[in-house]
Amino acid sequence: RLSHPIHIISAEPFVWQAEPSKEELSQNLSTANKSIEHLSGLLHETEATNAILMEQITLLKSEVRRLERNQEREKSVANLEYLKNVLLQFIFLKSGSERQALLPVIHTMLQLSPEEKGRLAAIAQGEEEAAGASRSSGWTSYLHSWSGIR
Repeated sequence: RLSHPIHIISAEPFVWQAEPSKEELSQNLSTANKSIEHLSGLLHETEATNAILMEQITLLKSEVRRLERNQEREKSVANLEYLKNVLLQFIFLKSGSERQALLPVIHTMLQLSPEEKGRLAAIAQGEEEAAGASRSSGWTSYLHSWSGIR
């Protein structure tokens, strides 16, 4: 317990302020609401821009990966005769383990994307041939219109 009261002395004299009028409060509220609307609009625009930029980042990353694969492919083109022989062997072999053994070589030389690797693996197993025959896709589906073969 303090025996002496503490007096705080301020350097500035105390000024009585009148309460703001209803009109001033209404005007301040209106200004604040306009500011909130403006900031909300800016936030919405920024979020939309951010979404667009994220899509662009995704596309650019995939394009960079594609270009990197192309650069690696160019290094392998120097050995084009070997690539030709591997591809011909892959084409003329029956589906199965012999074709599957060539997949790592083809993947390395052509720098295939994961989707391309999957499709080639399916072809090597013979899965793609059955599906392809039933839906007649690719350039061979146009052969009948040029040659009269049905």
